[in-house]
Amino acid sequence: MEIIENQRKRNNLFIIIGFLAPIRFPYLPLISPLEIISIIYFIQSFFKSNFNKSKLLKSKVFRSLRILFFLWIGSQTVSDILNKVAVTKSIRGIGIPFLVYVTLLFLIAIYEKNNRDTGFIKYYFLGHSVSFIFFSIINSLNNEDIFSFFKWGVLIYLAILGLILISNNLLKLFLILIIFISSTLLQVRSNSFIFFVFLFSKFNIFQNRFKSKVKDLNIFKVISGGVLNFFFILLLLFSSGPIYSLIAKGIVNISINPNRTQLIREQNESFFDTRLEYYSYFEQFKDSPIWGKGSWAVDKDLKYNLIKERNSPFNKNFTDSYLLWRIDEISRIKDDLDNTLVPVHSFLMQAITWGGILSGLFYFYLLNLNIFMLLDRSLNNISRLYISLNIFNIFFSPLGNNRFTLPIVCFLTIIYFLEKNLQNNNARF
Repeated sequence: MEIIENQRKRNNLFIIIGFLAPIRFPYLPLISPLEIISIIYFIQSFFKSNFNKSKLLKSKVFRSLRILFFLWIGSQTVSDILNKVAVTKSIRGIGIPFLVYVTLLFLIAIYEKNNRDTGFIKYYFLGHSVSFIFFSIINSLNNEDIFSFFKWGVLIYLAILGLILISNNLLKLFLILIIFISSTLLQVRSNSFIFFVFLFSKFNIFQNRFKSKVKDLNIFKVISGGVLNFFFILLLLFSSGPIYSLIAKGIVNISINPNRTQLIREQNESFFDTRLEYYSYFEQFKDSPIWGKGSWAVDKDLKYNLIKERNSPFNKNFTDSYLLWRIDEISRIKDDLDNTLVPVHSFLMQAITWGGILSGLFYFYLLNLNIFMLLDRSLNNISRLYISLNIFNIFFSPLGNNRFTLPIVCFLTIIYFLEKNLQNNNARF
């Protein structure tokens, strides 16, 4: 009975930790309760020198991630100094990698303290999913557009809840297919993409061929592979424009969402018409490749916003003067005329734009490892879905509140390769 009681207490603890992760305070929206707890833990552990006691912290993947976290923080700090970024903005920018890192340390500590309980991932995501869905419902009560409720990830966490609560594998697959179809009908493009990656990776025929490819997780080799994968995926998406356009034209006729703006864009045979920031991103990188443009980079002469707007299929007949005027007016409406930000809309894009190429190495490393994980048939469904979400975020989501997904993604990655090390003594993980 005592063993059962202790297990129940551990499960409840894992649920609470997961529940706290996505919460935003009403008057302090930039930090979550879990991050505050993690900061306190980090300070206590720093003075007690507890960091060297964890086996997970000695793993090759964690040690590489730690180097890349410090590179990200250091590069962002130098960038902010060179670009003379205001202290308040700099703290918020540098705070992103710091908060992700300390939260990861806290998750590892809880996992180690509870004897690496295999239920940690399951119950963490149970709490996280319930919390995310609950607060999404609360936040949507004053929103007249019901379709916006589904846009910000609710369907992902409904799927995770289903994967946790349903035991039958066929029913799990049926659930994923139903949510995938629902995402398409609701025009929740991000969710459709994520579920497609999940299903494709789970059933693709190339898994076993790639399974033995990563043996030595040398940080330079993994980052190099991440760079190649990044550009390969961009090229694949770019070349898939005609197919994507054909699909969009079909969805127009069956979508139940009355707002068809994105679908109209998607019919123009360019995948990136729905993520216009990519048109200006490479110009940004060319201008500041090493140190970037600083936290919350400001587009002082609206150069990059203009490049972005020029490439919109809705702006083909407008002059640059009109587009600049419209950007300026939008800034006035937002009362943010002098702070129109450089357009960024992906984890990797934002990190490199703000802090330079060294800040982006973290994402190239994580991208390569996550792709390898998806190619493993033995990866559990919850991890597969969340890793699919992270790959989407690396390409198409701004950091902002989405950064709350990063600590658990790093945790899942460390655990995965640690387990592979135990299964294969020849691999140097």
